[in-house]
Amino acid sequence: MPKSPEGGGLNSPPQKTESDASAEWNRWKTVIREKPQDTPHALREGVRLGVPDSEIKRIAQEEFEKHLGSGWISLAYKILKEAGLGTPAERLTLGERVYQEHMDNANPMGAAGIARELWGEDSPQYVATQVAERRYEEAPEADQEITEPLMSLARDATFDDLFAAWHEMIAEEGQHIDIEEDMKDAFGAPLTAQVMSFLDGKDRSLGGRRVLDFFAEHGVDEDQLGAVVGIEFRKPKRARPRKKQG
Repeated sequence: MPKSPEGGGLNSPPQKTESDASAEWNRWKTVIREKPQDTPHALREGVRLGVPDSEIKRIAQEEFEKHLGSGWISLAYKILKEAGLGTPAERLTLGERVYQEHMDNANPMGAAGIARELWGEDSPQYVATQVAERRYEEAPEADQEITEPLMSLARDATFDDLFAAWHEMIAEEGQHIDIEEDMKDAFGAPLTAQVMSFLDGKDRSLGGRRVLDFFAEHGVDEDQLGAVVGIEFRKPKRARPRKKQG
C-alpha cells in the first residue's frame, strides 16, 4: 500500500508549493492594480500566503500614499489599518477625516461605523450619526423624493459611459443642465470638482472607473446619487444564448 503524503491522508488536498504561493500572490497584486477597493483583502491574503512583511508593508505604503493623494481617503484609511502603518495618532487623524466625509455626504450609517471604532457608542460623534439618521428617516417624503431621471445607465457603467450619456442629454435638451450646486450641497466641493472636471472634459482620469463604485467609496449610495444627479441605474442585460444550428 502506498504511503500517504506527510501531514495528511491519501485524500488530503495537495500542499501549496512556494511557486504556487508566488503565483497566487501575483494574482492578488493584479487585483490591487485593477480593483483597488479590494486592496485590504489582498494584503490579508498576502500575509496568509507567507509574503514577507517587508513586501506587504512596501505595497501597502505605496497604495496608501497613492489613494490619499487622490482624495480616496476612505480606502487609504482601510489600508493604513490593515497594514498597521503609521502611529495611532496618525490613524486617528485620518479616521476623523473619513468620519467627517461620511457626515458631509449625508451618509450617517457609514460615519457610524467609524465613530464606533474610534470613539465608541457613547461618544458625541456616534450619537451625532444616530441623530442624523433619525432626521433623514423622519424627513417629509417630498424631501426624499427622486425626481424624473435625466439619464439611464447600467449599474456597471463607467465614467466614460456617464460622459457619453451626459453630453447626449445636453445635445437633446439644447442647453447645459446645472447640477453642480446641488452636488456641492449634497456631496461637498472636492468630490463635486473632481466629477465636474471629468464631465467638462478637463480631466479624463476617471474614465474607466465604475460610477457606483467611485461614489460608494466616497460614502454616496445609489439612491443619493440618483436623487441629486438624476441618474437611473438599471441592471445590465444578459446576453441571450444563441440557438444551435440544425
